[in-house]
Amino acid sequence: VAWADGSRGVRDGDIVVVSPSSRTSIPAGEGFIDAGYLVNILSGATPTVDVVSSATRFEEVRHAVDLGLRGPVARGVTLGAAYMATLESDFVAHGPSVTLGADALRQMARLTATWRLRIERTSPATGEPLHDSGMTQELDLSWTQILGRSTRLSVLASGGASVCGDSFGCQASPYRYVRVGEVTLREKHPDRRLRGAAALRLSQALGPSVALHGGYRFAYDSWRIQAHTGDVSLAVALLGERLLLRATGRFTWQSAASFYRDDYGATGAGDAPPAWLTGDRELSGLYDLMIGLRGEWSWFAVGELSRLSPSARVAHIFYRYPNYSEAPRRNAWLIGAGVDAQF
Repeated sequence: VAWADGSRGVRDGDIVVVSPSSRTSIPAGEGFIDAGYLVNILSGATPTVDVVSSATRFEEVRHAVDLGLRGPVARGVTLGAAYMATLESDFVAHGPSVTLGADALRQMARLTATWRLRIERTSPATGEPLHDSGMTQELDLSWTQILGRSTRLSVLASGGASVCGDSFGCQASPYRYVRVGEVTLREKHPDRRLRGAAALRLSQALGPSVALHGGYRFAYDSWRIQAHTGDVSLAVALLGERLLLRATGRFTWQSAASFYRDDYGATGAGDAPPAWLTGDRELSGLYDLMIGLRGEWSWFAVGELSRLSPSARVAHIFYRYPNYSEAPRRNAWLIGAGVDAQF
């Protein structure tokens, strides 16, 4: 369950998400066949700042499936391939991925490379004869190094390129409109986007059942957005590792997209509107602070189950949008609970 308070003291409607899922791994020779299915059932209200009309109730269902094969191809080397698909009433995405992992430095380090292709198609559920498609390729590289009995360092690098249709552009919403003078036009983003990121992550055991994790990530893209994110978390295992508690803090600062304007102004008679328009507050430049707590209890060997783990999570996020006058601040609560069962 999530809700947010806007800058005008108006609370958005609660958003409720129910997400049952299942995953299985079947031995196949020296490897495994992995299969998963997930459904997200959402209900809530659209935020008033994202649409021209007032907030309306909505219900949405998203199905996601994936199928993969992984296994060793040489000593210390594993190869995996998978295909995923996700389906919503107005959005379809699918594509393959390949992952190669190899041990190094006498198994004290692990190098992993993952390539993904994602093909997307958007069609508004309003019945309009509009649609758009896009293709994104991503490459992730990670190096995980064990520095000692209680210290682990991870270095990550990623890059991506998106090529999208020109009806909406990359990651634009077909339901979001932008006011230009006296007219309201549909949001439109550039049809190309290149992204890159680098990150460091350190995990340090402070005792037999206490660990401290921290990380920093820098990202930049061709829309001139740069972002800095730092996070730290403390994990504690109690009662023979049956109870796991984790406290997390995260801070993000992000600059605005080059084409973002808080006010696109008015166009004169005969003047063409701006080539790109966005009403997305996430492209306006922002900073946010998240503080969260999560607890998980585990029962082992419960009937036919090898593990049964109920969990609960609560987090508060402070959002600030200095360049977004419609709602320069939002405060959101995220409250969730779930059960994970393993056979």
